[in-house]
Amino acid sequence: MPMHQNGSLQVCMNMLILCSMFSSKTYFQIRISIMTFSEKLKECREESGLSQNDIAEKLSISRQAVSKWERSINEPDIETIVRLADIYDITIDQLLRTDLSIVKRLAVKERSYKKLLITVAILAGVIFLFLMSTTLAANP
Repeated sequence: MPMHQNGSLQVCMNMLILCSMFSSKTYFQIRISIMTFSEKLKECREESGLSQNDIAEKLSISRQAVSKWERSINEPDIETIVRLADIYDITIDQLLRTDLSIVKRLAVKERSYKKLLITVAILAGVIFLFLMSTTLAANP
């Protein structure tokens, strides 16, 4: 196979590899953006620099209760959720909801990456077919 055709084939392969990297990166970004309530509780506590004991003392409950919330074994009642939001200096909405704007933004990126992946795969296929046809035409 002539040198220019071999180089073009390598470009096609590199484009396919790049597309697969984009695809898996997007999936990873979306997976880590969705947080459960228990994960949110733990994150807020850690960002506040507080231990489970500190939270337990502020709420007059056991440390084990806080641990169970953070492990999704149990959930606090609504009064406690209000108090937790006050302790972490966030709204109840911020505590209870995931950030839907991030999820939506990442979903748009995923669609864009999928379109890019499909476009590059089609382009790589066309280039490959062109190279194969010119090779076959040159070597009947």
